[in-house]
Amino acid sequence: MDEALRGPILMLQGLSKDSRKAWNSFFSLAWRRVVVDGGDGLLYLEDLEVGASFPLGPTQVELERMLSFAEEFDPQPFHVDEEAAKQSPYGGLIASGWFTCSLCMRMMYEALLCRAAGLGSPGVYEIAWPAPVRAGETLRGELRILDKRMSAAVQGRGSVLMRCELWAVDPPGGGEGIPRLVMTATFRALFRARGLYESSKTAV
Repeated sequence: MDEALRGPILMLQGLSKDSRKAWNSFFSLAWRRVVVDGGDGLLYLEDLEVGASFPLGPTQVELERMLSFAEEFDPQPFHVDEEAAKQSPYGGLIASGWFTCSLCMRMMYEALLCRAAGLGSPGVYEIAWPAPVRAGETLRGELRILDKRMSAAVQGRGSVLMRCELWAVDPPGGGEGIPRLVMTATFRALFRARGLYESSKTAV
């Protein structure tokens, strides 16, 4: 038996029949409120309105983390070698686009996913890096809901089409610069629906 359940089960066994019945009713209601009705404070599919947006960041691009990521996952010279990067078309070290994606993922988690009944994502339609990201820059962005639909195949689930944009808003070394669009992505994410639903006619 799971040790986490042993105590509550032994407690219920020691109660009278009427007390056990009352506790069983309470647990049943609480379980329904959290699992079925969504009474857990999370944002469900119904709460995510088309047109809604969530601010991303700010987060600063740290040189040590940028280099560490590139050395392990994307060791192209202009990501890891300062001298080689100076001779590249970029004129200096730039972040791997996948590192920028990882920063964006963390910002999306903090802006929405940490408080939503998310179920992952079936994939990304588009990712673009219109401009390079450099150490010392500050990134801000926006996550916007473009569309949502119920699943025709899986009851109690739906998907949301989302688009994120990231901008480099502060240049290295301080001061204010002209914001540069450095990343865009369009993807579909899965979310639980609040309550039990009949399947709709629209496939996810």
